[in-house]
Amino acid sequence: MLPPGRRRQGRRRRRLRVRRTSVTVSGAASDAIDLLLRETADGLQQTVRELHPTRCQSNEETPMSRVLLTVLGIATCLSLSEAVGATQDPLTVSPDAYRLEFENAWVKVARVVYAPKAAIVPHLHTERAAAYVYLNDGPPILFKHEGLPYGGVTRPATKAGSFRVYKGIKEMHSVENPTTTPSDFLRVEFKTQPLEEASLKGKYFRDEPAPVATVQRTQFENAQVRITRILVIAGETLSVATDDAPALLVALTPAGVVSAGTPGRLMDTGKTAWLEAGQAASVRPVGGVAEVLRFDFKTGPTESR
Repeated sequence: MLPPGRRRQGRRRRRLRVRRTSVTVSGAASDAIDLLLRETADGLQQTVRELHPTRCQSNEETPMSRVLLTVLGIATCLSLSEAVGATQDPLTVSPDAYRLEFENAWVKVARVVYAPKAAIVPHLHTERAAAYVYLNDGPPILFKHEGLPYGGVTRPATKAGSFRVYKGIKEMHSVENPTTTPSDFLRVEFKTQPLEEASLKGKYFRDEPAPVATVQRTQFENAQVRITRILVIAGETLSVATDDAPALLVALTPAGVVSAGTPGRLMDTGKTAWLEAGQAASVRPVGGVAEVLRFDFKTGPTESR
């Protein structure tokens, strides 16, 4: 057994190591972490004193105190991860640019607007596969990655009505719009079981010239998701229905949607409608051609990765 002086030095070194881990995080995350550490350490010390009052008075380390220290370390690591992740969520750090549009167990849809000359602070990119649905003719956008070899990347200009699919990727980046034109799009994250992720790539555009008849055309499909472009011309209505899996509708132009047992609703550009498994609905134009993207989910929901 170590003499009391050596034991106190060891405890001081352990406390110092904990403090050093906190200096790698700044801002709101640092404040939350410091508060967490103080409250957890105070509670741990009180618990040890209640369990072993005599040994605590003599500064003797007990097996129970070692167990509690281990539990404290694990809990603190988990809490640090959650605190840092929360403060790097774009919906939290940049609410003017990122707004939650719709979310359930299957999908998460965020409306993203990079305003003219906007500079978005560093935040986490989604680790889920996603489709990016462009709502305007957007300008080139600069993404500056942190801690990655490829550094700055410029997203090319985008076309209204097009979409891009891409696999999930773990990265942190800041965003800059150096132009006087906004970039407006939806990020549709797939919260379902990922399959064939390597196939999630490519850009898909509107038909040129636009069809003169009502049409449905699948533009992307793999084992996880199918994406269909729907166009309904003026004066017509198109019936859509799901089988044993649900679907998400995303309006690229204003459209009316009516499903059984519910009143009709207007979907403006960028708005969504959810169809449960086995549900039927009809889509009609509002003031012109209705254009809608339909996402059919072929695998079930999974926990966040």
